[in-house]
Amino acid sequence: MATPEAEKLGADLPAGVQGTMDGEKPPLSQMEELRKAIEPFKLKYGHYLTQLRPWREFIRLSKPEGDIQKRLQMNLSHFQINYAVVFLLQMVLAIISHPECLVVICVMAAVWIVESLVPPRLLFSIPRGEHARPRTH
Repeated sequence: MATPEAEKLGADLPAGVQGTMDGEKPPLSQMEELRKAIEPFKLKYGHYLTQLRPWREFIRLSKPEGDIQKRLQMNLSHFQINYAVVFLLQMVLAIISHPECLVVICVMAAVWIVESLVPPRLLFSIPRGEHARPRTH
């Protein structure tokens, strides 16, 4: 319920500027606006960032000992978020340095979507059996 002081302040406002405040302050800078825009993604996917391993440990090279395949599988599972970050950064840099990559990615995604939605026999047919012989003129 509005207090008499609040009603008195509302009477001095120009036409079109009225209403109640929702308690949310407007962003003061573009950085705050960016943080506010990223917040839903951070809440949804932020737990993955907690699984990042230290970068010094990720980059350290050593001579493999024992079964190489087992060591590689352990490395991939242990550092999978680090590898995902490296992959995403590489993709962003590739798109920034070569914008035509974005076009290629979009075309490939469109072809993949069409391929997955349309039944295979509608896209092309492979003749089989006796009628599959090449024609001779």
